[in-house]
This record gives sequence, C-alpha cells and structure tokens, in this order.
Amino acid sequence: MTRFYDTWFKVGSYLNLGAKYLSRLSVACLLVGASFGTSARGESGPQLAGDEPLLIKAVVVTMFEHGAPEGDRPGEMQLWVERYPFSQSLPFDGGVRPLWYSEDGVLLICTGGGIANATASILALGVDARFDLRKAYWVIAGIAGGDPLDVSLGSAVWARQVVDGDLAYEIDAREIPDDWPYGLLPLGATQPVRPGEPIGDGWSVDTVSFQLNEALVTRIYEATKDIRLPVSDSAS
Repeated sequence: MTRFYDTWFKVGSYLNLGAKYLSRLSVACLLVGASFGTSARGESGPQLAGDEPLLIKAVVVTMFEHGAPEGDRPGEMQLWVERYPFSQSLPFDGGVRPLWYSEDGVLLICTGGGIANATASILALGVDARFDLRKAYWVIAGIAGGDPLDVSLGSAVWARQVVDGDLAYEIDAREIPDDWPYGLLPLGATQPVRPGEPIGDGWSVDTVSFQLNEALVTRIYEATKDIRLPVSDSAS
C-alpha cells in the first residue's frame, strides 16, 4: 500500500542552513526539492576526476545502518547500496559513513541517527567542493511506524508536510481530555492541532512545520501508487 500520511509525525531537526532546517521524517520516504550554494567550499577526501564539481541530480538520505553496507542485516542504507547501481564509494570525513555515487548523478548519504549527526552530516555535504547540489532533489528514505488504522507494516508513505515533533508539549496519556485525539500540542498551543488547522498556532520558533511542494509530491505519488507491495497476514 502506497499512500499519503498527513497526521503528526515524530520527527527530529534535520538541517539548519541559512536560518532554516528540514526536519528528519519518521515516514517511509519523502521527496523534497532543495538547493545548496557552492560559494562556501569544503573538502572531504580526494577530489573526483575533473576540475568541476559533480552535478548531483538526487541525494538519497538515510539515517542509520547496523554494520557493513552490504551483506548483513540491513538498516536504512544497505538496500540502496545493494539494489541501486552505485558505481563507487567515496570518503566523507564530515559524516559517519562513506558516500555512494552513481554515474547517473545519484548520491547516497547515511547521516547517523539523531539531530546532531543529521545536522552535521548534511551541513558537511552542503559545503563539500566535490558536489554541485544546487539542482538536486532530496529523497529522505527513513524507516518508521504509523497508526495501524492507516498503514500496515511495510507500507510506503509519501509525506506532504514535515512537522518537528521535538518542538511540542506531550500530555501524560492518563490526563488527556476525552475529546482530544492525542496528547501532543505545538509549543504555546492549548489543544492539539486538528486536520486542516495551522500547526504554528501559539508561540513557535518558526521551524516547527514545513509544507512541501504539493505538485511534486503528488506527481511522485501518482507515479508509484499502483506499485504492488508484498503483503502478509502478519503484517496487516
């Protein structure tokens, strides 16, 4: 099953460049366009052949891996390495693991788990002189849970909005009012956000919620919604 999932996601801060950061998703996958200026140059390992930086078409972002990039128990990165035609592994001093690059312009990164690792890794990639990321699409591919009333195990989910669940209050489940759908509140709010309501009511740091490119996400959803995924009684 492939579908949209618009409810509140538990996400951590993901990127902080130029007073904005993209939040790490607790969803199966997210597509979002982004750009990095390349005037600030950094180095990470040997430069690839040629004087010009590589034009990257898409960056696939994963957050963790258990062991080796191939051949053992997979985390979020391993199946990309094994199933996508990456041609080489590149050293990446600013991150926790090497990068993987394909000849068609796809770059794979594993940031490491948590806000600090994710922020540092993406910032390091953004200033890496080997890559031109200004026209890259960003695919954040993460493993997560979901409400079993909406998704079963193994579902693929495309998100239309990113919400930083760290920037919220959470009420003790034993004290949640009966008419509340859950106990999470945006900072400064007096009740949970309901479908269609703005997430930023109350006071906020202005980076709690990001509306993604609706047309782009819809296009990707339409391209993938009829793909049949394996199902089983145990996963339903």
